[in-house]
Amino acid sequence: MYNPYGYYSNPNQCPSTPYHPGSPFAASPYPFFSIHPAEHGRQLSTADDHLPTIPSTPRRSHNILSPVASPSPKRKRASNENQVQLGLEGSVPKSKKPKSRTYTPRRPPDIKLAVVFEALTQVDWSLGQLLYHLFRLQDEKGDNVHRSPKHAAYVHQLLNGSSGHGIGFLLDAWMHSPDGVVGIGTDDHNLMYNTSVDFKTIRPVRPVLTSFAAQIIKKKLVQEAEEAVKPGNGLHTSAPRASASSTRFTSGRSSQLQWTDIGLTTVSSVADIIKKCQPLTWDYVTTICARPPRKRNGVVAVRKTRPVEAVAASVISEMDCSRDGLARRLPMTKGMFYFAFGVPHDVFAYNCRVASTVSYGAVYRCLQELSEQEAKAVVEVGRDLSQGGVIVLDNVQNYLIQRDARIGRTNKMNVGIAAMYIELEGMPSSAFNLEDKLERLKNSKRCDLTVEQLIRYIDQPHIDDVMSLHWLLTLSNYIPCLDYVKKHVLLLFRTRNAKLPLPVKPSKIHPLATSSKNETVTTELKDALFDFLAQTGQTKEDFQQRLTLLCGDGLTYEKIGQLKKYLQFHDSNFLSLNVGEATLAPWHTQWTDISRLYENCWGETLSTDPSSIAHSAAKIGRAAPPNLKKVDFYPYSDLAYLVLDVRLLDCWRLYFKQDDLFTYFADLAMTNSLPCFEDLEVIAQKLHRAYTNTRAIHFALRDVERESDWASTVPLGASWNNASASSLSSPGVQATSVPPRKAFKGDYVLARSMAFMRDALVAREAAYATAEGDPGRLYEMMKIMLFTFASSSHSKYVTYLLETIVTLELESSPELRQATLQSMLVNLSGRMGSFCALDFMQEYFNRLLEAIVQRKGVEYGAVYIRTVIARNLHHFGRIKKEFCSGVGLQPRSGHHKAPHTRPEVRLLLEEYHKVELHSRRVGRRMADDDDGKGIDSFGKGVEHLRSKRLATWIKETSTTRSLLRRSSVTPQDIPVQPLHTPDDDDPEDNTVEGSELSSLAMPVMGNMILEDGQLIIDLDIEHFDLGDTSTDATQADLDEEE
Repeated sequence: MYNPYGYYSNPNQCPSTPYHPGSPFAASPYPFFSIHPAEHGRQLSTADDHLPTIPSTPRRSHNILSPVASPSPKRKRASNENQVQLGLEGSVPKSKKPKSRTYTPRRPPDIKLAVVFEALTQVDWSLGQLLYHLFRLQDEKGDNVHRSPKHAAYVHQLLNGSSGHGIGFLLDAWMHSPDGVVGIGTDDHNLMYNTSVDFKTIRPVRPVLTSFAAQIIKKKLVQEAEEAVKPGNGLHTSAPRASASSTRFTSGRSSQLQWTDIGLTTVSSVADIIKKCQPLTWDYVTTICARPPRKRNGVVAVRKTRPVEAVAASVISEMDCSRDGLARRLPMTKGMFYFAFGVPHDVFAYNCRVASTVSYGAVYRCLQELSEQEAKAVVEVGRDLSQGGVIVLDNVQNYLIQRDARIGRTNKMNVGIAAMYIELEGMPSSAFNLEDKLERLKNSKRCDLTVEQLIRYIDQPHIDDVMSLHWLLTLSNYIPCLDYVKKHVLLLFRTRNAKLPLPVKPSKIHPLATSSKNETVTTELKDALFDFLAQTGQTKEDFQQRLTLLCGDGLTYEKIGQLKKYLQFHDSNFLSLNVGEATLAPWHTQWTDISRLYENCWGETLSTDPSSIAHSAAKIGRAAPPNLKKVDFYPYSDLAYLVLDVRLLDCWRLYFKQDDLFTYFADLAMTNSLPCFEDLEVIAQKLHRAYTNTRAIHFALRDVERESDWASTVPLGASWNNASASSLSSPGVQATSVPPRKAFKGDYVLARSMAFMRDALVAREAAYATAEGDPGRLYEMMKIMLFTFASSSHSKYVTYLLETIVTLELESSPELRQATLQSMLVNLSGRMGSFCALDFMQEYFNRLLEAIVQRKGVEYGAVYIRTVIARNLHHFGRIKKEFCSGVGLQPRSGHHKAPHTRPEVRLLLEEYHKVELHSRRVGRRMADDDDGKGIDSFGKGVEHLRSKRLATWIKETSTTRSLLRRSSVTPQDIPVQPLHTPDDDDPEDNTVEGSELSSLAMPVMGNMILEDGQLIIDLDIEHFDLGDTSTDATQADLDEEE
């Protein structure tokens, strides 16, 4: 049997050694080790003078120095042990083999060791000398040692692991043998794991072994580090130094860093490089970073905080960066991350000192290089004839405070223009055909435009279907058991009622260098536009004969139109700005529409009219907007949508003739009697025709007692009298109550509530279509807004929408119309339900830009802003999210989780039920002088356009168009007429004011996204979704750990 010491305990398994009479083996009791060189009868070399000669053994598969070899199962001759035993007795038989064999036990290891020690004594060697001469590679002169074949064979068997237990067993025995113990505090003990003293000069075994291991591992780790920091392995990034004379840090040694290398996958990419080039270093560091995982009830605990791979990649990358300053891919990314958050310069200095990040100057130069790459990329895509693009621009401003008062250095309003280029993929090249556009302008039929034609542009069947779906969606959002209805509604929004759905993929955006020009000054706006066009590869010397879309808010849209009129006498299509097609930004249009809704439906602050928004807001404790003509879009959109939802629910309650709608559906769910989707859809269509249709409003304005389909749907409530008006008053407020006119049989309160619901549904559908990514549905709502704006004080948007609709319907090819509509929306994250308006995206980046400019105290046209900040701005927002996500960290949720509104819903439902808001009450109006005019804003807008507005607009816009084609017309003949009256008050008038307070009057920013079919208004704009941020850890995990 084979024992752990490498010897055979059974003598029958011991390999035999042949016996030769008369050989030197017979002259000694232990013939194998007692051979003297003279007994061989041959001349030995000098190297063999002090080494016992080992005789040759027969060519067998086993030999006496190979304890691991298996013995032959059968032996046909006498064993070598018998021969050796005979030699010990001094008598060698000369006859043939004995007929019977006598079994002799194998010698134990101690006897064999005695033989070895005796041999060492005879040659006057120590065990160390034997091992030295056995394994040395060079002699004292430095020449290679020439070993005999047998010497080489035995050494080879030992070192390649085919003899005994191998070297590992021997090293372990040496390391743990008590014979090698060194005293603590002695000089030999201080040599343990020593990397400075050559291990070959150390004599005790334990210091030798530990120092040998430490020194060869050190050498290997250094080799791995040198391999990792080579330029071709991926850790190098280039950032030219300020000094051109520096030769060590040259971009030729480094790979050019790109924004695609920075972000979500940076840490994992660096970790992969380290694993490939520094496997031993990676194994050591990861082992040090974490203890073995714990098991609880047989389940291995998963580490959630401080992931080992992220920590190891960070540590090793810092060491590599310290070794080679250009191997800084991860430290550079950290520097970008710090820069995006505006970390102080001292933090950069400290982290650069410890190789955690690069210096602030290195980040600055790298951003300049990345900005140059972005500029080249914009020129390439801008001149790509296979696709088009849109430039969205907006004014930026902040109040610049001079800290050192000097002549010419005064506090002022710092103004500028920021822009961004967005690629329009999938559009045919014919969509941007300049010649076709000019021909359509030449043959334009805008002079023949009528109000009836504008009304026919509205897809009324589509409007009815979409509004009915919103009735169903509201019901299913508040009744949990109707989840099956919501799924069907969402499907219909995206299929049957889709107009122009955009593909769900990230939009390709390219920020442009900013300008310090003022867009309210025509000449400066011209310079800014030519600057932005030049950044896309279009210059007056070299431009392409095709259109580029120019998108802006109301004021920008108006100014571009005026500028094109002033430049139309230029022969060049570039200088005349014919290459630019102005488009109206949708988000500012929706913002103005919400302001119009509040201006028309708010009422008095302490109003007793239950149809007013003010009455509902007071019931739930919401404050009045400071300025009804320009409300904060997101907070007051949220209030308007809440009031709309409750009023729609109240109408559903009346239809089902219930006091509690929630209890009613809960009972139906318990008895499995819920209505099918088809039945609910028919009811929703009836409710839409009865409450949110323009025709229904006029039924309520006239005789509500007259029989009609409308009256059969809207229930008849209690008769209206003065006491009823008094009961609606709030405590301490005297209601105005006078006897109603005898001829009046309408219900103005119901009509106003219906008008509010209709207009609020239009605003919600516009926001819903925007978030879902369907500009065709959004465009349908903008057609309706044209008429509602015509009845309000926001007259500028009447001209903006008229110009937009006429341009798309009468002066654009179908391909250009589709491209213009698709350019209205973008999706930065590539997620469904995360589309946003083009100008809202620009507004978000403007906030980031204004914060940086405010902190730096520079102008928007400064070199620092144009070459370092502006073109990299969108990447700053992305890297904040993705770099955290790359290490499994998510600071916060994607959007602000607002508290539920169940108490508000219950309170408003009770109030509407109490006053019978949506029932027909004959003669109900809140004041005797209330004539009901202005309730139907759509109808009032139609009459306003018919009377004078449309004709005036046609005259103002057509008389100044295409003047270059009239040979008798000179620039002095252009009639100068104001497009708007002096008293027009437009909330989108971006006039720059020179006061400090104007910079502080900033509206609340937010975002609208779709989640499970519900329109979520997120007021936490800091977490605007710029990309994939799915992670494994949350801030709550970190807080719990700390």
